[in-house]
Amino acid sequence: MIQLIINEVLFAILEGIYVFLMSSSITINDRKTYVKENKLKILLFICIYTVFSFWITLSFPFGYHTLILSTSMGIMLSVIFRNNMFISVLAVGFAGVVIAISEYIIVILAGVFFDISMNDIINYPSIKMIFSIIVKTVQMIIALVAFNSKLKPVIKPSDRKLSTGLVNYSVLGIYMMCVFILSFNFMIDNLDDLLKYEVLLFIIFLIYITFGILDFQDRVKLLNIQQKFTLQAEYINNLETMINIVRREKHDFANHLNAIHAICVINKPDALERIKKYINGLTSGLKTSYKIFETGNVYIDGLLVVKSNYAYENSINFDVDIEVPLSILDIKDNDLISIISNIIDNAFESLISSEKKDNKAVSMCTYVENNEYHISIANNGPKIPEAIIDKIFDNGFSTKKQKAEHGLGLYIVKSMLKKYNGNIEVISSDEETEFILRFPIKDECYEQYSQLVNHAY
Repeated sequence: MIQLIINEVLFAILEGIYVFLMSSSITINDRKTYVKENKLKILLFICIYTVFSFWITLSFPFGYHTLILSTSMGIMLSVIFRNNMFISVLAVGFAGVVIAISEYIIVILAGVFFDISMNDIINYPSIKMIFSIIVKTVQMIIALVAFNSKLKPVIKPSDRKLSTGLVNYSVLGIYMMCVFILSFNFMIDNLDDLLKYEVLLFIIFLIYITFGILDFQDRVKLLNIQQKFTLQAEYINNLETMINIVRREKHDFANHLNAIHAICVINKPDALERIKKYINGLTSGLKTSYKIFETGNVYIDGLLVVKSNYAYENSINFDVDIEVPLSILDIKDNDLISIISNIIDNAFESLISSEKKDNKAVSMCTYVENNEYHISIANNGPKIPEAIIDKIFDNGFSTKKQKAEHGLGLYIVKSMLKKYNGNIEVISSDEETEFILRFPIKDECYEQYSQLVNHAY
């Protein structure tokens, strides 16, 4: 019994550690940091290797054991660590080659120095135990040296994409089902081990479920990271737009200075009045074209600068009044940007596509009422017909001719509002169309709002 535990459990654990160390030495760059950040996954892989090794030994003849175990571990390694499956199988294969070479060399040395043949190792348990201990020790030393070396990875893993983990997990499920079906044929001839087989089968099923949970958690993390990168990219684009605005104003400002200088040089009797009038018009235009916003959300600040510049270029008066900062809202920044941007864009499109030429205006304001946070975005464009006002939030609905490119903005807004238990109301008349967004305020956020109100008064 003790020998069985040592052979099938302890040595399997050491083999699992060895396989990870050797595989990581040729696929991972900063290996020590990787181990610190993925201790749970590494422990899970070693446990899986141990259980799977014991199950395959019990279920298959010796000739199939190594091939099935190596392929299984390659697939599982790709699922756990989100590497390319082919690369993971190659890494495990490399570890297997090192195992075969080290065992072959030790067998030769045993025959040369101690006159021990391969048959002696197989037939005598005591010799087999000593041989296994020596082999595992040598293999662990090789793995530790390779892991701690400063050599760069020989095989570079692919980028960890969401699709990679999903495909690997699906392949793992198909592969395990095939292995289970094949194992039934061998278990029929060994009914005495049926209970062990069922227990191990149940454990492997639990492991597969654990894989699914870990894969789902990783995909959620990757999605959050992807959203943050998208948000940062959008913010950078807004900053670039702001810089371009400043550059444009700087270039124009030089021309304005030259014009003022020319008036001074000519020195006509009304030169002073002309200069005053010119500067007043200049500062008025500067205030209109370039605005700085403080909404309580730096990403929305950048977004509104871009929208303000767009409004200026299209002769639209864009007014923003933030009575209550957006910071008290418990909404992800990327979702808030999508909500506000879609409504404002819809207002701009309504004005640009209308026949209205003068006094075009879009306004945005925030306030708290009935323990709800309100965002009001209004425009003085054409009235939305009553026949379609209830349809504008439907998926794909659009009044534009090229409907394939439109009809999603307001649908996205409504979907995101539901995500945060919010709602939207549209009030449209001949004078104005207003979109009112309402969000419930959580208790901790309401305390923040109360402090802001008290501070204001």
